[in-house]
Amino acid sequence: MRINEFQIVVNLYVVNAARHVLLLFLLFIFVWNFPPVDAILNEYYDKYYGPASKEMKAFIEFSEANWGNMDKDADLITKALELIAAARKAAGEDSIYIQTP
Repeated sequence: MRINEFQIVVNLYVVNAARHVLLLFLLFIFVWNFPPVDAILNEYYDKYYGPASKEMKAFIEFSEANWGNMDKDADLITKALELIAAARKAAGEDSIYIQTP
């Protein structure tokens, strides 16, 4: 495997890791009891993103709402990048929350 292919595989793992953590988190919560979905998501954002939870929630909700149009509208991509920058700032430069899994 060449280094570029390896980097692609690693990047795909990192992107998918956050999704899998959320799915496992939700699975365990629903197996245990059935609290309101908003409460579950807020708890997930708080625990997984820490001080950047509010900003990451905004980024994720924005991305979900606009995913289908991001390849056609550069303003949507710019907005998504601004939301990520705000989350990085809220997390802090040396924070563990800014590191990738």
